[in-house]
Amino acid sequence: MTGAANAQLDTARADLALPLVSDTLAQVYVVQDSSICATALSAYRGVVHPAARGATSVEVIRAGAMFVVSSPEVQAGQGEFTNRIVFDSTFKMLTNYLM
Repeated sequence: MTGAANAQLDTARADLALPLVSDTLAQVYVVQDSSICATALSAYRGVVHPAARGATSVEVIRAGAMFVVSSPEVQAGQGEFTNRIVFDSTFKMLTNYLM
């Protein structure tokens, strides 16, 4: 990639509060630990719109020290988007975005 393309990706990553990782395969993965997923679900319910607080499951991706959490049960807008919430390692919300 060119320097300009890398700069754009770095800006997008920083806007989403995602860390730069050196080893993608080891540092970015789907979380399957039930304790972490339960904590993520509780954190997710605590920050989403009241209509989404009934979520019973979440999908959790670990990216370095951050967690990206979404619920397949909750759709935003007209149903074509899913809200993704980025949490730090203590499950404090850093940012959210639609995807």
